[in-house]
Amino acid sequence: MTALHHSLLICDNDKFACIGGLPFFYRCEDVPAQAVKVDSDEAGNSIYAIAHQDIDLSQLPEEITGQIEFLRFRHLIGSLDALQTSQLAKAMQLLRFRQDHQFCSRCGTPTELHLIENATVCPRCHYHQYPRVQPCMITAIIKTTADKPQILLAHHLRATDSKMYTVLAGFVEVGESLEQCVHREVMEEVGLSVSNLRYFGSQPWPFPSNLMVGFIAEYQSGDITIDNNELMDAQFFDIDSLDESGPIIPPKGTIAYQLIEWVKQHYQS
Repeated sequence: MTALHHSLLICDNDKFACIGGLPFFYRCEDVPAQAVKVDSDEAGNSIYAIAHQDIDLSQLPEEITGQIEFLRFRHLIGSLDALQTSQLAKAMQLLRFRQDHQFCSRCGTPTELHLIENATVCPRCHYHQYPRVQPCMITAIIKTTADKPQILLAHHLRATDSKMYTVLAGFVEVGESLEQCVHREVMEEVGLSVSNLRYFGSQPWPFPSNLMVGFIAEYQSGDITIDNNELMDAQFFDIDSLDESGPIIPPKGTIAYQLIEWVKQHYQS
């Protein structure tokens, strides 16, 4: 019978142990108790993740430890496929969940890990806590009423240093559909009305535990009036101008980049 081999991702908040610029999967037969299960294949081999402080890297071979560097998820995503992106995002979220739910949110009793599910259980009141997923809309707004097709891009306050322009995004509120969220967020952030929403795709984004749900929308009416608490600038850019001489856009691998690329491919002259 072939022995199972498990792989261990080593995570330090939003950074992962890497070799050669890619995530390092340490192969092991015995999985540390502090590790969380991330994925498995048909043969039963599994991928686990463990927090950096819960593993002694000095026990690894020197030829490995000498090559390890910790790189941020945001910097890695452009080199990963969709499955790898999902695995790293899940690792970050599950490790953060364990750290943040060591006590019952109802009675304050120290929790225990569920034996099967990704959950914590209170031994006193039996309350179960599960990892939360926070849905967010992210949308590319297209304007075709000008001489050339345009896309709305915004410079967010949180990206002051990078000067990056990106599509609009925002959290879904209680009692709100994704479509309602798109209309509300666009109106709040730039004062525009949009129509003809089309679903684009989704992506897990572990900051802290978001699910980005992408849409393509069409400009309907209004003049840009930015929310100064969120944005530094927002404007419609000619789609033909989105090249190396144009605005800095999100990195490859993000759903924001994918939305912008889709618009370029379908509307560029």
